[in-house]
Amino acid sequence: MPQYVLLLPGGDFEGVSANDMQKISEDYLSWVDALKKTGRYKRAAHLLDTGRVLHKEKDRIVDGPFTETKEAIDGYYQLEAKNYEEAVELAKTCPHLKYGGVVEIREVMEHQEE
Repeated sequence: MPQYVLLLPGGDFEGVSANDMQKISEDYLSWVDALKKTGRYKRAAHLLDTGRVLHKEKDRIVDGPFTETKEAIDGYYQLEAKNYEEAVELAKTCPHLKYGGVVEIREVMEHQEE
Protein backbone atom coordinates (compact mmCIF):
# COMPACT_ATOMS: atom_id res chain seq x y z
CA MET A 1 0.00 0.00 0.00
CA PRO A 2 1.39 3.46 -0.87
CA GLN A 3 2.78 5.71 1.84
CA TYR A 4 2.42 9.47 2.10
CA VAL A 5 4.16 12.13 4.13
CA LEU A 6 2.12 14.99 5.52
CA LEU A 7 4.46 17.97 5.92
CA LEU A 8 3.31 20.56 8.45
CA PRO A 9 4.51 24.10 7.83
CA GLY A 10 3.11 26.96 9.86
CA GLY A 11 0.62 26.88 12.68
CA ASP A 12 -0.40 29.73 14.95
CA PHE A 13 0.96 28.85 18.39
CA GLU A 14 2.49 32.18 19.36
CA GLY A 15 1.25 33.43 22.71
CA VAL A 16 -0.58 30.17 23.49
CA SER A 17 -0.67 29.43 27.22
CA ALA A 18 0.93 26.26 28.58
CA ASN A 19 -2.54 24.95 29.46
CA ASP A 20 -3.87 25.58 25.95
CA MET A 21 -0.71 24.06 24.42
CA GLN A 22 -1.38 20.91 26.45
CA LYS A 23 -4.91 20.75 24.99
CA ILE A 24 -3.53 21.25 21.47
CA SER A 25 -0.98 18.47 22.02
CA GLU A 26 -3.77 16.17 23.21
CA ASP A 27 -5.69 17.00 20.02
CA TYR A 28 -2.74 15.83 17.88
CA LEU A 29 -2.24 12.71 20.04
CA SER A 30 -5.93 11.78 19.71
CA TRP A 31 -5.65 12.15 15.94
CA VAL A 32 -2.59 9.88 15.88
CA ASP A 33 -4.38 7.31 18.06
CA ALA A 34 -7.26 7.23 15.58
CA LEU A 35 -4.82 6.70 12.70
CA LYS A 36 -3.09 3.89 14.62
CA LYS A 37 -6.42 2.12 15.19
CA THR A 38 -7.04 2.04 11.43
CA GLY A 39 -3.48 0.89 10.67
CA ARG A 40 -2.72 4.04 8.66
CA TYR A 41 -0.09 5.58 10.97
CA LYS A 42 3.58 4.77 10.24
CA ARG A 43 5.71 7.39 12.00
CA ALA A 44 5.97 11.06 12.89
CA ALA A 45 8.57 13.54 14.07
CA HIS A 46 8.79 17.12 15.21
CA LEU A 47 11.57 18.96 13.39
CA LEU A 48 13.79 21.25 15.42
CA ASP A 49 14.45 24.74 14.09
CA THR A 50 18.25 24.36 14.15
CA GLY A 51 18.60 23.45 10.47
CA ARG A 52 19.93 25.42 7.54
CA VAL A 53 19.11 25.83 3.89
CA LEU A 54 22.17 25.30 1.67
CA HIS A 55 22.61 26.41 -1.93
CA LYS A 56 25.54 25.74 -4.21
CA GLU A 57 26.68 29.04 -5.61
CA LYS A 58 29.77 29.49 -7.75
CA ASP A 59 31.35 26.24 -6.50
CA ARG A 60 30.84 27.05 -2.82
CA ILE A 61 28.07 26.14 -0.40
CA VAL A 62 26.28 29.10 1.18
CA ASP A 63 23.60 29.31 3.87
CA GLY A 64 20.24 30.76 2.93
CA PRO A 65 18.10 32.28 1.83
CA PHE A 66 16.36 31.30 5.02
CA THR A 67 12.82 30.02 5.18
CA GLU A 68 10.38 32.37 6.85
CA THR A 69 9.11 31.07 10.18
CA LYS A 70 5.54 30.71 8.90
CA GLU A 71 6.84 28.54 6.04
CA ALA A 72 9.21 26.38 8.10
CA ILE A 73 8.22 22.74 8.36
CA ASP A 74 7.48 21.97 12.01
CA GLY A 75 7.14 18.24 11.56
CA TYR A 76 5.69 15.42 9.55
CA TYR A 77 3.49 12.35 9.72
CA GLN A 78 3.99 9.33 7.49
CA LEU A 79 0.80 7.46 6.69
CA GLU A 80 -0.32 4.53 4.62
CA ALA A 81 -3.31 5.01 2.31
CA LYS A 82 -4.94 3.10 -0.53
CA ASN A 83 -4.35 6.03 -2.90
CA TYR A 84 -3.80 9.77 -3.03
CA GLU A 85 -7.50 10.53 -2.56
CA GLU A 86 -7.59 8.58 0.70
CA ALA A 87 -4.40 10.34 1.83
CA VAL A 88 -6.12 13.68 1.20
CA GLU A 89 -9.15 12.60 3.23
CA LEU A 90 -6.88 11.57 6.12
CA ALA A 91 -4.98 14.86 5.87
CA LYS A 92 -8.24 16.84 6.09
CA THR A 93 -8.69 15.49 9.62
CA CYS A 94 -5.24 16.68 10.80
CA PRO A 95 -5.56 19.12 13.73
CA HIS A 96 -2.82 21.27 12.20
CA LEU A 97 -5.45 22.80 9.91
CA LYS A 98 -7.47 23.97 12.95
CA TYR A 99 -4.48 25.88 14.26
CA GLY A 100 -3.64 27.94 11.18
CA GLY A 101 -1.22 25.46 9.65
CA VAL A 102 -0.98 23.94 6.22
CA VAL A 103 -0.74 20.23 5.39
CA GLU A 104 1.31 19.32 2.33
CA ILE A 105 0.73 15.77 1.06
CA ARG A 106 3.54 13.95 -0.77
CA GLU A 107 3.70 10.32 -1.86
CA VAL A 108 6.80 8.43 -0.74
CA MET A 109 8.76 6.50 -3.34
CA GLU A 110 10.79 3.80 -1.62
CA HIS A 111 14.29 3.20 -2.94
CA GLN A 112 15.26 -0.41 -3.51
CA GLU A 113 18.18 -1.58 -1.39
CA GLU A 114 20.89 -3.40 -3.30
